[in-house]
Amino acid sequence: MTDISLPHHIECALLAHILTCDPDSLMGGRISLNEAQQKELASNKAKFHMGTPLSRIIGYREFWSLKFFLNNATLDPRPDSETLVECALDSIPKDKPCQILDLGTGTGCLALSVLKERPLAQATLTDFSAHALEQARENAQYHAIIDRCTFIETSWLEGIQGHFDYILSNPPYISPSDYQDLDENVKHYDPIDALVAHNNGLACYQTILSQLSEQNISFNKAFFEIGFDQSNQIQELITKAGFKVEKIQKDLAHHPRVVILSA
Repeated sequence: MTDISLPHHIECALLAHILTCDPDSLMGGRISLNEAQQKELASNKAKFHMGTPLSRIIGYREFWSLKFFLNNATLDPRPDSETLVECALDSIPKDKPCQILDLGTGTGCLALSVLKERPLAQATLTDFSAHALEQARENAQYHAIIDRCTFIETSWLEGIQGHFDYILSNPPYISPSDYQDLDENVKHYDPIDALVAHNNGLACYQTILSQLSEQNISFNKAFFEIGFDQSNQIQELITKAGFKVEKIQKDLAHHPRVVILSA
């Protein structure tokens, strides 16, 4: 098999995956691989060369400087979503207990990142996919915070009751038409149910807001990730549902990314 040349940091990540070590430990050293490891490296380099995302080869994505393992039912966490974590941490005090609800948790990256920063917080993580929820549970175990987590298999807020200080969610918000224009590796490796929503990408927000207004649920603040061109539509939905838009936070590319609302 012809050797494939890849950027150094990619090759280090692939090597570290095979050797189960930290990529930084490989810098500057001479690596010796046995025959099986050489074949695995060559195979993984070929996969990356053909378009398989690095995270899907090594099985995890770094998010908020934490490792989150993936499976085929979870969305690969994006750096843009760290904007939501920042917004939440700006509102959540370090020295007070609180209850967090994470809707459509996937890997658990939103709630678990917040829990790592707020040791008195507890979180309820929901997802309609049992397979995704199992991955979130494994990530909570890996980060030694599973004792502060509750996992519920449900669709958004169905069956959820009570008070939550903070609600977090990155629901599907890509319209079916926009989905057709996504990169092929996104369409091939990320579950469509975690990406696409009907009604021009707004259906999940409409469901969540309707459930929040009709069910026996109360909250202080909610943080929803939104598409860069959905700000006006989302604000209108929030107002119609009887809630107040506190702020629209832009991401590092200066696109509207998080809407903060209150009851």
